Amino acid sequence: MQQWYKPDIVQRFYLYHALNTGLQLEELSKERFDLKSIKTLKVTKDYRELEPVITLIWMVDDTLKFAENYVSYIMMPELVLDFLGNDQLWQSPEIKQLLNERERVLKVASNDTKHLDFLPKNRLIFAFQKNIVTNTHAEKYDRWFRFAEKTRNADNTEEDFREFQEDEIFAEIMRRLSRDRLTEEDLRYIEQERDAWEQVTRLERGYYEDGFIDGEKKRESEIVVRIYKKGKSAEEIAELTGLSMEKVEHIIARYEKHRKISLDEEGENV
Repeated sequence: MQQWYKPDIVQRFYLYHALNTGLQLEELSKERFDLKSIKTLKVTKDYRELEPVITLIWMVDDTLKFAENYVSYIMMPELVLDFLGNDQLWQSPEIKQLLNERERVLKVASNDTKHLDFLPKNRLIFAFQKNIVTNTHAEKYDRWFRFAEKTRNADNTEEDFREFQEDEIFAEIMRRLSRDRLTEEDLRYIEQERDAWEQVTRLERGYYEDGFIDGEKKRESEIVVRIYKKGKSAEEIAELTGLSMEKVEHIIARYEKHRKISLDEEGENV
């Protein structure tokens, strides 16, 4: 569940997804192979036992600019994306060419030799709570969203979750999320993580606001200079734009200064 603002969520959840595959390594059984000699045995793990991983990423606030309720990503042959993105092919009036290419792509995508079909069985599913609330009127989601909202409160208590305790699934979620299961190191990490991302948010907001203010100043100057070039006085410009006389006069003085410097430089170059 993604509840904090973090710009690295795609890479972060992909890493968690990959780790869930890697953690299976400890449980894999081992096979013994006789290589050329009865006395020479090699012990290796049987990776065919790996289970596909399905990671559900519950986005409470962010929609990643999607309008859909959820978007699922799987591993597919690159040929599939090339086929979908081939504008020349899709604009061709020859439907036979399109069907032939589709057949070729499907043949590659359906190849299950040596368990190649294991790859697309792994999925990262981004579910967007805001879109679900907007697009779907299903009461079955209400409890999940209420639960998510309560977990966002850092000062929540056991009493806040009383309505969920009789539900087996919610009970297991609460057991895993319980603060009692966290060590001092875990709590310290959470606090440091929260502080770090709050600083990142403030920094990014500062860059945005500074850029916005600079952009506004530039637009004001461009408008004043454009009107000034048409022969309007500072008083008329101030009345037209709503800017103060002081600001208008400052912009005009700066423009005249730069214009004079440009004219002098042109005279020297002649």
